[in-house]
Amino acid sequence: MAPLAAAANIYHSNPKLYFVPAQPALKEFNDSFANAMYTFEQRADEDWSTAPNFGNSKNIVGTEKMLEKILKDNDNTVDQQAFVKARLFDMLIGDWGRHDDQWRWASFEDGKKTLYVPVPRDRDNAFSVFDGKLLKVLLKVAHAAHMQSFDYKIKDVNAFNYPARNLDRHLLTSLTLQQWLKAAHELQDAITNNVIDEAVLQMPQEVYALSGPGIAAKLKSRVQDLDKYAEKYYRFLAEEVDITGTADDDFFEIKRLSDTATALNIFKISNKGKKADEPFFSRIFNNRETKELRIYGIDGKDEYRVTGDVNKSIKVRLIGGPGKDNFEDLSSVRKNGRNTLIYDNHKNTIIPSKETSVRLSEEPAVHEYEYDYYKPNRRYWGPTAFYSFEDRIYVGYAYKSEKQQWRKSPFGVQRKFNVHYSLGQNAFS
Repeated sequence: MAPLAAAANIYHSNPKLYFVPAQPALKEFNDSFANAMYTFEQRADEDWSTAPNFGNSKNIVGTEKMLEKILKDNDNTVDQQAFVKARLFDMLIGDWGRHDDQWRWASFEDGKKTLYVPVPRDRDNAFSVFDGKLLKVLLKVAHAAHMQSFDYKIKDVNAFNYPARNLDRHLLTSLTLQQWLKAAHELQDAITNNVIDEAVLQMPQEVYALSGPGIAAKLKSRVQDLDKYAEKYYRFLAEEVDITGTADDDFFEIKRLSDTATALNIFKISNKGKKADEPFFSRIFNNRETKELRIYGIDGKDEYRVTGDVNKSIKVRLIGGPGKDNFEDLSSVRKNGRNTLIYDNHKNTIIPSKETSVRLSEEPAVHEYEYDYYKPNRRYWGPTAFYSFEDRIYVGYAYKSEKQQWRKSPFGVQRKFNVHYSLGQNAFS
């Protein structure tokens, strides 16, 4: 893995494989540890200023600490371009288990500002293969569509990335399609056939003979399609985007530029109440890609201003925090109903337009940000066998679909269709 990551300029550990024979030095531990294979690698944590493969970072932190820092202070940010490249690299090598604890974050300070750069770890799911008809059935029943065998193609890139859903939706919010494709093209240029061949040859000869040529061939195929996977997954994430401010005072500027474009800029507000000249977040959303934009103030005394005169636009939800906020909607959208929705308590200043919907409540949940809110739409179908009072013991076939909607739990809409045959009554229902 290290040669591939190094070629792609992605931070990585340098694992080494060792055989530890029985020896006098192990003394009483020979029974437990002798004559076995072991992997030794650097643990990305705290001070690694001597390790260029970790960016010589003096302070590497976990995901929980990084999230705490970026939500607390708008001077703390994540290198989203580095993160999207690392995530596309995950797709290339078939590493489907990229949940929060699979990452560490190298921090780099520049005055009062801190930048966090991703350090992937725990590559135990890369190149995995799931064989056997029964296992495939069990994976389907368990709704584990992300556990896909490493092959020449990615069967379903959206399902493959399910374990990474929370981080992806929180940390890949500022990037456009062009920036995703840039990262994909950089990987395609860096990970050549020669790089792949040399990397796979790092395997022990006995292991290479079993699976080395196959892994190399699949990597060469997948890297060619990386831009296609990038675009498909980008469009999936872009449909509904959640943007978070911080516990600091933030100024949110939403401009409805045209029927196809909406701009969002977020500025720091100083302790003296002055708005910064340059935004710390800036993106123009394509209305053809994004249906809904949700902006969370988190905390602090925030200001929201919506402007623009258009025929149609993205639905924008403004979710204030517990601090006293100012909302000003000066926009006009002539079609598609109300497109600016404000959620907060009653202790705020709100200047609405004709198409603003204001939903106020003293319940804390009205402006709560849920980091792990996302649930996918699902469809289930397959044979059933059970007991009910009406049908007694029955067999049959069932179909169920669930469609998720914002702040509706456990689902927005559920549909069920069942065909049962009662073995005791010899009848269908």
